[in-house]
Amino acid sequence: MIFFYYNLNNSYILQMSSLHNKLPVIHFNSKSSDKDHRALLSNFYGGVEFEYISQRYSEPVIHLLDRMKVADFKTFLGYLKQLQPDKKTWTVRQEQYWTRNGEPIHGILAKLVGNGVRDPKRLKTLQDMVQEVKIKEDVPDTQKILQMASCLQHKFALHELYRNVLLNTGDAILHEKPLRGNGGENNWTYKKLNGVEYGYDWLGQLLMWIRTDIRYKSPPLQDFIKLLVENKCLKLQHQLKELQQKNEKSKKDIKIIEYIEKELQLCF
Repeated sequence: MIFFYYNLNNSYILQMSSLHNKLPVIHFNSKSSDKDHRALLSNFYGGVEFEYISQRYSEPVIHLLDRMKVADFKTFLGYLKQLQPDKKTWTVRQEQYWTRNGEPIHGILAKLVGNGVRDPKRLKTLQDMVQEVKIKEDVPDTQKILQMASCLQHKFALHELYRNVLLNTGDAILHEKPLRGNGGENNWTYKKLNGVEYGYDWLGQLLMWIRTDIRYKSPPLQDFIKLLVENKCLKLQHQLKELQQKNEKSKKDIKIIEYIEKELQLCF
């Protein structure tokens, strides 16, 4: 039997066994290219990102997402270009970037649509595409994780291929790595660089929870989610305290403080 143990001094879940310190670590994202199909662990596959993002919008955008989810390559590429209007020129390589084995990685479209929640330019593009765009009120982190957990459970319950890819990771610790840079304060990704940890690693931790739940039975999801959010809050509070103690604060410091205070309000 494998038990989860949440270590508040780190940002990931360790699966406890007599050899837990020797467990392999798997880093993946939607563009991972390996024979074990680790890319398929990403929320960009199996309809996860579409189901998750659809919870932030009203019907016109939901119908658009439904069309995007099944688009052929030509239509997919058209949507991809529409949602990135600042990108004026496209090389063949750039047009093929969001494909895997010649097939579109549809989840990127849902991600770009989701960015409309906080990006005025992307929102304007959406309005041009469907005329009416209504964004639902933001929810606390606990609810966001619960929503993503539900989307992931649907993916691995309904699709044997994805379920087998997840189970074939064995007892490895899973981290979704950012596609670019260190991921900063990204909730879902994780990267350790020069001893500094970036991101809150929610996707990797949820995948490990689901993997154990498929095999045995995981601890209650609500308790698990509470631990994830508490860990984020502890890190934000520590960062906030350090900034507030500075005698002189730059404009960047003030913006970070405002960001942290807003994030803390959304934790629970």
